[in-house]
Parts: sequence; C-alpha cells; structure tokens
Amino acid sequence: MTFRRGFKTQANSIAVGMRADLGLGPTSPLDPWAVCDHLEVVVLKLSELTGADSRQVGRHFLHAGCESFSAVVVPRGIRTAIVYNDSHAPVRQRSSLFHELSHLFLGHPIRPLLAADGTRDRDGTVEDEAAFLGGCLLITNEAAHHILSSGIRSRAAAV
Repeated sequence: MTFRRGFKTQANSIAVGMRADLGLGPTSPLDPWAVCDHLEVVVLKLSELTGADSRQVGRHFLHAGCESFSAVVVPRGIRTAIVYNDSHAPVRQRSSLFHELSHLFLGHPIRPLLAADGTRDRDGTVEDEAAFLGGCLLITNEAAHHILSSGIRSRAAAV
C-alpha cells in the first residue's frame, strides 16, 4: 500500500499526541480503553449486546463466526461507540480498538458494514490507513527505537 505523502509521519504524531494528552511519554504503552474514556467513546462488548437480534448476532460472532468480526464504530445518538469482540485474546482486542479509534482520528466516515446487496462494504485505502495508525497507537516509532536500542524485545512483546 502506498500512502499519501506525509501520512506515516502524521500517524506517528497522532499516536505521540494522544499519549501526551493522557500525560504519557512517546514510548509509554497506551491503553485503548483509557483513550476511549478520554474521548468519551462508548465501548461495548459484543457479548453484552441486548435485544433479541443483538443476542443472536452476538452469539454467532462470539462462537461460530468469531474470526469474522473484530470491532466496528457505530453512531450512538450524538456520541460514538465501538463494539468489539470480547471473545478474542486481549492483545487482539487492544489492536481492534486502536484500529477503530484510528478511523475516528482520521475522520473516516462511519459507514454500514454491509452494502445494500448484503456484501461487505470495504474501502481498502481507508482500512489500510486505519491499520497503519492502529499500529502506531500500539507502538510509536520512538517506542520501537527504544525497544530495539535497549534490548528489551521479549519484555516489550508481553505488554
């Protein structure tokens, strides 16, 4: 994927800036739930959705189809919510939340998951941008350099 000029620098700046907003340094780990709380983004576990249709969808994606759904940004009145698959491993949940937060940071429009014909509605450029920024939110350039230069790779991988 080729990103627009300056995008990677912008993504790292967003990740460092979010840490600063929370009183953290550029190499500090970032908690996606703390970011959501700071930004007043509602976080909903898939397993806790209510209503008959929601429970049926939740059961499907928590069991048989658990690999086909990670998270999604949804409007919730005047606020925004992220629904995430809490059956996934904690590291994947963090990654999924950061991916969805990236859509918000980048101003991507909130779109339905499915097109009118029932197929997945996916914009590859938008998803690639969110994936890259999500990675920066997990680990900034500064943190990657610090990890490599200080020899703490195995310890950093456990965070």
